[in-house]
Amino acid sequence: MGIALPPGAPLFEREGDQSAQPTRSGIQVKLLGTLLSSSTGWSIASVLDLPRQRTSTVMEGDRLHDALVVTILRDRVIILRDGRREFFGFDPAQGPPERSAETATRTGAGPAAIRPLDGNEYEISRSALQETLSQPEPLTQARIAPSYKDGQLEGFKLFAIRPDSLYSKLGFVNGDVIRRINGFEMKTPENALEVYARLKDANRIEVELVRDGSSIRKSYSIR
Repeated sequence: MGIALPPGAPLFEREGDQSAQPTRSGIQVKLLGTLLSSSTGWSIASVLDLPRQRTSTVMEGDRLHDALVVTILRDRVIILRDGRREFFGFDPAQGPPERSAETATRTGAGPAAIRPLDGNEYEISRSALQETLSQPEPLTQARIAPSYKDGQLEGFKLFAIRPDSLYSKLGFVNGDVIRRINGFEMKTPENALEVYARLKDANRIEVELVRDGSSIRKSYSIR
């Protein structure tokens, strides 16, 4: 026995009016930070699940509660929820969170937490590293884009690095292409997120990158 549909009724849920301005969502999450990419699918947002008080990272195309993440912008995330385009973001009166000098030192960007040694060798406080990886601020301090060589994806490129950021303190400069971290290839956003999660327990971090066509290895001892 078939199911009768009203005349003109759609067989599937529509994806919403793409030309309509999204409205503020009531979804129970809070935006903590974003890492933007110039390429589709590489932008990342750090969000706090308010009922569970758990932090997670999402990308465009991911499910978030009962919504689909459509677009990640600097100050907001656009989602598709019940066929409607909605958004959640930073408090309009405050904008994205800014890092104070005290916060920078506490989360690992300060000179007391990161000590340059010889050449490309650095020493990092373990407590500072663990706290840094649990904070959303690093996601807002640079932008990324996939980097290709001879038609093949070789890693991701850093640009728009803030002068006082964690990336700067770790010796990275605009244009650096991160190829591997502790042997893990950085060829997809999923790879990057997996490595990010593993760093908390690392005793040493080895970063292989390309700068101005030359290969460079940076080493970080965790104390």
